[in-house]
Amino acid sequence: MNINEIQRVFTQIELKHEQLMGIYHSHPTDRAYPSPEDVLYNNYPNVVHIIVSLAFKKPVVRAFRFEKTKIIPYQICVTDD
Repeated sequence: MNINEIQRVFTQIELKHEQLMGIYHSHPTDRAYPSPEDVLYNNYPNVVHIIVSLAFKKPVVRAFRFEKTKIIPYQICVTDD
């Protein structure tokens, strides 16, 4: 995704009076925990970052927020709905 696409998405969010609440990405070969690069290159400190690990038989999903270099875990609630 390039900068023009990102800007277009944020413009649409504003026009619809919506809010970016979270971003997700996967770690195909590592655990569901932020890497040093995830923290270093974080451009969205006010949203929850959801990381999906595919390194094990069953995917592992965890959520975090970053305050500068501090990693704050969030609990994910799953329902059967």
